[in-house]
Amino acid sequence: MLLPDVGLNDLTLLPAVPAELARTGSIAPSIRRHLAEAGYEVKSPVADRELRDGVTSGYLAAHPEAAAAAARRADADWIAVVRLTKPSFLFCYVVVDVVDARSGRSAGNSYVELKGPMGDTKLTERGAQELAARIDRMIRRTPPALAAGEGR
Repeated sequence: MLLPDVGLNDLTLLPAVPAELARTGSIAPSIRRHLAEAGYEVKSPVADRELRDGVTSGYLAAHPEAAAAAARRADADWIAVVRLTKPSFLFCYVVVDVVDARSGRSAGNSYVELKGPMGDTKLTERGAQELAARIDRMIRRTPPALAAGEGR
């Protein structure tokens, strides 16, 4: 499983404040930890500007075949592309798209809504834990034949 760092799509009038950057930066390590506890071998990508830009811009979420190619380059069977979209200082959405690297097909997407201050680490941790559980469910419900690309 490849889980790149979370991309930030901050639509507020004062984007990318330090507290938001810290919150966004804490999400991927937390999701990785929860997935590892669930038995996944989670790979952190090396510094890869193209991958980071693909996550942040939403390109990898909109193009599962490109996300799958990135996962294959990292020798991973799955990729979870996570973006934090912040339309307001009052709340944000943390959205995940899961793609099977073998077939290039989407296994699904989901999101959690976080309400409250950016510095609320407990809230952010609960959101990351919930997203990890949803990633696991999406992978587990993907039939092996479809995941392997059979029956296209």
